[in-house]
Amino acid sequence: MHSAIWIFNVYAVPFAYHTGHLKIFIAPGIEDSDHHGREFLLRLGVEYGFEVGNYEIAPQFDIDFVDGEEVLVLGLVIARRF
Repeated sequence: MHSAIWIFNVYAVPFAYHTGHLKIFIAPGIEDSDHHGREFLLRLGVEYGFEVGNYEIAPQFDIDFVDGEEVLVLGLVIARRF
């Protein structure tokens, strides 16, 4: 059995629509990886923020469209209000 670890960095500029705690966004950008090099990426995503004191915790679900493939991305955003 052969396994490999690839590192992917995504650099994108999000354009977001906020409605209450829900955020929907689109983010064009670049995926930079050991596996494929640099490629154009389009990320579509949604997140919902929960306020916890001065912090916001927001689970995030994204779909990246890159190199003719669709990649599902799950994330967690932790933000502090100023």
